[in-house]
Amino acid sequence: SVLRLQDCAAEAKASLRTLAAEQGVEAERLVFNARIGGYYEHVEKLGKCSLFLDAPRYNAHTSAADALWAGVPIVTWPLQMMVHRGAACLLES
Repeated sequence: SVLRLQDCAAEAKASLRTLAAEQGVEAERLVFNARIGGYYEHVEKLGKCSLFLDAPRYNAHTSAADALWAGVPIVTWPLQMMVHRGAACLLES
């Protein structure tokens, strides 16, 4: 399995790969995707994922809706504030 991330600066990629290696995760398992041209291309690429992992502190809102639209299951951890419950609200709808 791989973790797909939005492309970023070379320094950020190196830092993330170093942090992953410190946790025993092979650097090759971090895949940085270039920005996608249009919405439908974005949803098509999301549809190739087997799972959408949501961040607890700043929750996915539109991204979670896109993942659901693409048929991708979401794992989320809603906290107390509204900003922490966006994906959970979508899953409950």
